[in-house]
Amino acid sequence: MTIKDFSLLCGAKPQTLRYYDSVGLLKPARVDENSGYRHYSEEQAADFVRIKNLQRAGFTIEEIKNLLEKDDRAICAAFDEKIAEAEARLAEIQSIRESYRTEMNDIKRKIELLKQQIEAEMRGYDPTEDFGITAEQYEGIIGSTLGAFDGIDLSQIRDIDFESFHEGEARGDFGEEPPHDYACDPDHELIYEKRGWQRAAEFMGELPPIEKGGDYALIFELDDKKLASANAFMNTLLGLLLSKAAESKQTAAAGSALNLYCNSASAQNGVNSIKFFKKRS
Repeated sequence: MTIKDFSLLCGAKPQTLRYYDSVGLLKPARVDENSGYRHYSEEQAADFVRIKNLQRAGFTIEEIKNLLEKDDRAICAAFDEKIAEAEARLAEIQSIRESYRTEMNDIKRKIELLKQQIEAEMRGYDPTEDFGITAEQYEGIIGSTLGAFDGIDLSQIRDIDFESFHEGEARGDFGEEPPHDYACDPDHELIYEKRGWQRAAEFMGELPPIEKGGDYALIFELDDKKLASANAFMNTLLGLLLSKAAESKQTAAAGSALNLYCNSASAQNGVNSIKFFKKRS
């Protein structure tokens, strides 16, 4: 019978039969040498039923080819195996769903605890000596720092590493690996460095301006006194830098996100230092 008659018998589209032919699943019984018309036998209708259902069940073309060489008992056994795999996968997905709920609640709890911890640390810190700012300015910095937590995308957070945050990590890359060595990174250049300072006010006016769309890193080495309040110190510094950047018309016009990383470590010989890196264009 012609491909049209065979497609009517099987309830299939001619395009489907041509596709099965092209991938070697169901070749026509014969092809007219002159016209090129495909002709199928009635017996091939059973093969079409096998192929269609195996394909719907998710078997690959190669798996279907192998199963077509077997009897219906083997094909039914293959269906049973596929069902068992699907049931196992369904059970796994159900387990993941429950784990997802637990982990999301846990991460929300951790974020809230971290937010409370940062607020407590910042309110216990007096920036007057280091930065020379007013209480009103500092209150604004605290507000913007805590407000940043409201915009955190929970789907992007793997975990919150409290230990690394205590060491001074002030960016929202929670759970990051050990601090990146920007000094040895050819993609970044050192744009400012100062050692031996006692107050942040000594270098704040010297820092190069930051621009939206830029990628920056501030690396500090702090003496024991400053390291004890490193989170509050760096959040204050970042708040001032971001506030200054927001006021810049050139910065605002750039219109793209700013990436500003900050990290601190214990100072060698108690000498405070700051290194300011920028990613090369």
